[in-house]
Amino acid sequence: MARLPEHTPRAPLDTNMPKPSRTALFLVVTALAAPACDDDDSGSTTGSTTTTTTTTTTTTTTTTSGTAGGGGEGGGSGGGGGAAPTCGDAACNGAETCVDCPADCGVCPTCGDATCNGAETCVDCPADCGVCPPICGDTACNGAETCVDCPADCGLCPPICGDGVCEAVENCQACAMDCGVCVPGACTHDVCVTGAPLVNNCNPCVTAVCLADPQCCTTAWDSHCLNIVEMQCGISCGCAHSVCTSGDALVDGCSQCASTVCALDSSCCDATLGWEPLCVNTAQVFCNVTCP
Repeated sequence: MARLPEHTPRAPLDTNMPKPSRTALFLVVTALAAPACDDDDSGSTTGSTTTTTTTTTTTTTTTTSGTAGGGGEGGGSGGGGGAAPTCGDAACNGAETCVDCPADCGVCPTCGDATCNGAETCVDCPADCGVCPPICGDTACNGAETCVDCPADCGLCPPICGDGVCEAVENCQACAMDCGVCVPGACTHDVCVTGAPLVNNCNPCVTAVCLADPQCCTTAWDSHCLNIVEMQCGISCGCAHSVCTSGDALVDGCSQCASTVCALDSSCCDATLGWEPLCVNTAQVFCNVTCP
């Protein structure tokens, strides 16, 4: 067993020494109570722990700063993000267009390049986009327009038998479906008036005219029918009397036959002489008029 060190006796107190002040005494006590840095293992451990913690905190802060701020090598590599677009990199991107970079974006479309693209239309570039389809209201009846879908350009459609309307050029003979069945012996207008076709057999003159030209009784009673009236019926619609009747001189030009007769014998149109029987005979011969 090891020997304990011998106790060194304390020196006796000098009662004649001056007493320290309260402030000096407080400082001494405080100094004695505070442990030294290397008094025991506990103090060393505490110091080491504090140092380690400080180092760790510093390291963490440095790492975080490097990641968030992109500083140093880490920041340089993260902030790269690719180079800015440049004309000639084979990609039309960024603010590049066919105007400032045709190498990447291609040549801008122009009228006359045989391709209808970009903002080209048939209106501003028919050479590439073709002629615009017809538009109803352009005063031209073209394309697939008809009187049915575009009367503004193509006009009103002609009457159609069977549409339930007895129109101006229809009658009971031309279209009984719309105008009803004809009443025998009823002529809708005088033979000297143009208009709707007359009903065949409504009087002997009409029968003769429609025999010469059936359209006068099916399509329309026009000026051609009036000429036939003069030839077949001897009725001169524009003259004072029929060429088949003697009387006052007829006016040259009041009918086709009167003009023919007056050209051959001017006395027939002379007001002092009149339309004599000789004029009637001339009309039958040269106008092929059948007088009753």
